[in-house]
Amino acid sequence: MGEESVNKSPEQNLLSRMVGHSNESRIIINGVETEALIDTGSMVTCMSEEFYHSLSHKPELHSIADFELKVYSAEGSTLPYSGYVEVEFQVPFLSKESFYLPVLVMKGTEYSSKVPIIVGTNIIRLCKEYSKCIETTIPDEWELAFINLSLDSDMPVKSTNKYPITVAPYEVKTISGLVKTMDKVKTAITEQINTNQNGSLLICPRVVTMKS
Repeated sequence: MGEESVNKSPEQNLLSRMVGHSNESRIIINGVETEALIDTGSMVTCMSEEFYHSLSHKPELHSIADFELKVYSAEGSTLPYSGYVEVEFQVPFLSKESFYLPVLVMKGTEYSSKVPIIVGTNIIRLCKEYSKCIETTIPDEWELAFINLSLDSDMPVKSTNKYPITVAPYEVKTISGLVKTMDKVKTAITEQINTNQNGSLLICPRVVTMKS
């Protein structure tokens, strides 16, 4: 009885390490269940023109010219869109609670023929807040998006020292502090956010562990 080889070629191993899985999940738009990319890098939610025209009950397509909105891709090129529609948006793990939100209708791509919806942070943040109000099992794709939103937030640190801290020239000091943590954030990066400090005092970027 033969066994299927699980060994990968060097090219396959390189490709699997270079390219990660798409952060995709099922959602429901106007009663139609479809695949969506849960994208914390997008500030807007979009659907492809092909998907829009496939809806049996198409919502009215509105012009957005008055807003002078420009949508850019990651490399900086402008993305064309036809307008926007108001849709009923549902996520299965949120007990199919309905949200009514504006969604941009974009020109189709090869990727959008398989995944016609890009869910942006306008919807991800809403789902994150609603998930705190109910008991539910959050899928890995949404959990990852929720965590990424938390990592985008600044968390000011309060020193635990009782007295002023003096740093001599060429001296390096490690300072302990307290911070109000966010949901499931276990690590953080320290960085200088106040550019008005006197002298040449620098805050060194470091990955630190958040202890409860």
